[in-house]
Amino acid sequence: MPIVVAGVLGAMSVVAANSWMNSPAGYTLRHGKITSVDPVSVFFNASTPYETAHMVLAAYMVTGFVVAGVYAVGLLRGRRDRYHRLGFAVPFTLAGLAAPLQVMMGDIIARFIAHNQPVKFAAMEYVSRTTRDAPEWVGGVLINGHVYFGASIPAFDSILAGFSPHTRVIGWDSVPAAQRPALVTLIHLSFDLMVGLGFFLFALAAWQGWWWWFHRRLLVTAWFLVPAALSGVAAVAAMEAGWVVTEVGRQPWIVYRVMLVSDAVTPSRGVPVTLGVILALYAILTVVSIGVPMIMSRRWRQEPPAEEEAEQVPYGPPPARASPAGPPARPAVPPASSGGPDGP
Repeated sequence: MPIVVAGVLGAMSVVAANSWMNSPAGYTLRHGKITSVDPVSVFFNASTPYETAHMVLAAYMVTGFVVAGVYAVGLLRGRRDRYHRLGFAVPFTLAGLAAPLQVMMGDIIARFIAHNQPVKFAAMEYVSRTTRDAPEWVGGVLINGHVYFGASIPAFDSILAGFSPHTRVIGWDSVPAAQRPALVTLIHLSFDLMVGLGFFLFALAAWQGWWWWFHRRLLVTAWFLVPAALSGVAAVAAMEAGWVVTEVGRQPWIVYRVMLVSDAVTPSRGVPVTLGVILALYAILTVVSIGVPMIMSRRWRQEPPAEEEAEQVPYGPPPARASPAGPPARPAVPPASSGGPDGP
């Protein structure tokens, strides 16, 4: 429990900085200079509770689905032992419980953005002009003010923003062109991707939950395990798409309605060097994190472990069963039948 609390508080500390960029508060600005600061108001700004809850749930979903996806691959390969079943069930259950909460939290946050960052919301939903009965666009590419290859649901955006088709939704025409996000199509498609993957993961969790409720066992058919194996990738993609919406959607502001990105660019000459070192470091970490487990897995498959260690190796080859002429099996394992190694 202390680790969980520390992790949540750590996430809040990191997200609070980004929240402040979206909802700056806790300071007094006079003649272009900050004259006083209230740290509590800075930390607990209007966006902090929404972004923290959204990010913590996303972290649990990503961690749970990524780990579950690894064991789903093992189950697909026929490894139906207790180790793999538990390895899949525990993280998948955790992520599955977070999925419906995330869907609800996302709906609440979208409504918050519509009221506090209306231009960002307009970019997310392709609302060019302030209007009522605003349609909801699913997919589509914005070219010269027109949406192509998208599906429009009449008045649904107004319903989502204010529970009524007559809700007034502010468009990006409410601000000068210089204060509008430049990459509207990227923002909208990232938002659609995040929402679509979120509902996909929710449906996947509901599927397993329904099966468990009626059958009291894991669903291990290929129809379920294949999307479950991809759930980790989907969760990561949804999280990254969400960050694209948050950061690109705030453009051209680095601090909303306070400082432009162009005014925040540092003149320091050491930035390219620092960036290069960070990229190189993370490239090494990526290779090591992926390469070492692959090498270990390959070694385990080529060099079978000792019999007493076989059950401790998740992806090692299954222990060889004794043949009729071979040495007797361990007392805990029944002797092989006369049918040979492939017998029942």
